[in-house]
Amino acid sequence: MNSLITVSAIAVAAITGFAPASMARPDHNPANTISLEVDHPDSFRHFACELPEMRARAAGINPNFGLHVSEIEPGLFFVTDLVYQSAFIVTDDGVVVLDAPPSFGQNLRTVIEMTAPDMSITHLIMSHGHRDHNGGGYNFGDIDGFEVVTAAKVAKTLKDFPLEGILAPTQVFDAALDMTIDGVKIELKAAKFHAEDTDVTIFLPKEKFLMAIDTITPGEAPFMNFGTTSDINAYFGIFEILLAYDFDHFLSGHVSVLGNRQDVIITRDYVFDVRVQSLG
Repeated sequence: MNSLITVSAIAVAAITGFAPASMARPDHNPANTISLEVDHPDSFRHFACELPEMRARAAGINPNFGLHVSEIEPGLFFVTDLVYQSAFIVTDDGVVVLDAPPSFGQNLRTVIEMTAPDMSITHLIMSHGHRDHNGGGYNFGDIDGFEVVTAAKVAKTLKDFPLEGILAPTQVFDAALDMTIDGVKIELKAAKFHAEDTDVTIFLPKEKFLMAIDTITPGEAPFMNFGTTSDINAYFGIFEILLAYDFDHFLSGHVSVLGNRQDVIITRDYVFDVRVQSLG
C-alpha cells in the first residue's frame, strides 16, 4: 500500500499543486503572487509541481497550424492541441480519422491533407457521442461517400438528441466490429466506462495502438470525478479490459501526452488506492 500511496501523492501533486508536506518548500509562501516565469523565486513551478519526466514527454505545438502532429507508427499519426487529442491512419487508398474534436477539426483536416496529399479521407470512427470529442466532424461532411462509424447506442442517442457539429453515423454495431480498411485492421468494442450511453474502444493490433477516451490523463491524477464518468463502478472495471490488450500506445483524449501501458497501470493503481482509502 505504501507504494500506491506514493504514486497517488505524486500524481495529485503533479496536477493540483497541493503537494504533501514532504514535498513542500518552507522558504516560499504560496500566498505570495505566483509568477509564470519558470526561474522566478515564486514561480508556479514551486506550487504546481510538474514532474520533470512528464515535462520531457509533453508535445510541442507547430505554430504553422496550431497542432502537434507526430507519426507514432508507420502511417499512424497522433494529433493534439495540448487539450484534446485525435489520431489518423493513412492506408493504401485513404485516411481513417479517429475522433474529430471541434477545438481543431478544421486544422485536423488541413494536417491530413498536408500529410497525405491526394489521398481521400474515407472514414471517421467515433469513440463516443460527446460534442467535445467529435463536434468537429462537420469539417469532413462535404466528402462524398464519407463513412461515420460508431456504436449503435451512440447513434440512437444522436438521433434522439442531435448535437451541433457531430455527423450522423452511417455504419453502426452493437457489441463489436472488426474492420479491415485497405489492409489496416481496426477492432472496435462497445464498453461502459464514461458516456451515458456507451463508449467505444478502438484498437489497431499491428500498430499496438489503443484508444479509450476520457479514461486517464498520462502522468496526472484523473480529471474530476474520474473523467466525469456516469458510472464509477464501470470506470473501475475498465482497467482490466484495457490491460487485456497488447498495446504500446494509449490515446486517452486529453492533454498533450500520448500515453503508454505503464500510464494505464499507474492510473489503475491510483484510482484503486483512492477507493481503498475512501472506504477506510
